[in-house]
Amino acid sequence: MNSVAAQEFSDFEIVVVDDGSSDGTLGEVRRWSQRTGLPVTSIWKPNGGAHSAYNLGVRQARGEYIVVLGSDDQLLPDALRKMADAWASIPAAKKQAYCAVLGHGLHWSSRRLAGDPYPHDVWDSDFLQMKQRWGISGDKPGAYRRDLLMRHPFPVFEGERFMRESFVIKQLAQRYRTRFVNESFQLFEYQRDGLSASVRRLRVSSPRGMALCYRDEANRHTVGFSPGQRFEAHLQYVRHACNAGIGLRAQCGQIESRTWLLLALPFGLVKHWRDRLADAPQRQALGGRRAD
Repeated sequence: MNSVAAQEFSDFEIVVVDDGSSDGTLGEVRRWSQRTGLPVTSIWKPNGGAHSAYNLGVRQARGEYIVVLGSDDQLLPDALRKMADAWASIPAAKKQAYCAVLGHGLHWSSRRLAGDPYPHDVWDSDFLQMKQRWGISGDKPGAYRRDLLMRHPFPVFEGERFMRESFVIKQLAQRYRTRFVNESFQLFEYQRDGLSASVRRLRVSSPRGMALCYRDEANRHTVGFSPGQRFEAHLQYVRHACNAGIGLRAQCGQIESRTWLLLALPFGLVKHWRDRLADAPQRQALGGRRAD
C-alpha cells in the first residue's frame, strides 16, 4: 500500500477487502491510514476467493474507474497519472465505447516486462484481439470503468474459490474497446505458494466456474479465431464440465457447435480422468479424516 501513498496523482480512493485472513490485516490497514493520512474503506469477508473479494470491492467503490491490486502487487509512482492521462486522451464522444485502459506489468526482481509489448504505443483494440489474434502474453494491468464492472460481476459458486481473471474483461470485449498503451503500471511478484503457482489445483477445485468460463470460450470468445483455439476451448469445457458432474447430454445442450464438442470429447475426457487421478490422494486423505 505504500506504493499507493507514493502516487504522483492524488484523486483516488482506497478500498481494501480482506478475504478471510486471520493475521490482523485490517488493523495494519487502519494504522497505515492513520500514519499516511489517506482514508481507507476496509472490509473483512469470509474467504471466498479473489473474484468474490473483487466483486465486493467494486460495489463499495465510488470512483469512475477501478484499479485492482493484489497483496503482492505494487504500483509504479506515476501509474495512476498515466492511466488518467490515457483515459483523458480518448475523445469524450467516444469514451462510452471503451471499457478499459491497459498497460504492462514488470517482474518485481528483474524489472523486465511481464509479457509482450503492444504493436503500437497507443493501440485501440479489444482484449480478445490482443490475446487471441496477436498472441500478446503477460498480465496487463490498468483502469476499468466501474459502471461496466458493476453490470458484469464475477459469478460466484458456493464452495469454489477460483475464477479466471480474464472472465469479465472477455465479456466486456464482446461489446467494448480497450485503449492499450506501452506504459508500465505495476510490479508483480509471483510467489511459489501464491495464485500463479497453484493455478491447476485451484482450477480443478472450482469446476463449475471453470466450466462456465470455457462454455463462453467455446460459444463466443473463440468464434472467428483459429481452429486450435476453438478446439482447446471445447476440450477444456468437456474437462471441467465432467469435473463438475455435468453429463454429456447436458453438455450438448450448453455447447452450440456439436461438431467441435464431439471432436474434443475424447481429449477432454482424458484430461478429466487425469484430474481425477491427480486428486485421488487428497480425496482419500479427506475421506480418512472424516472416518476418524
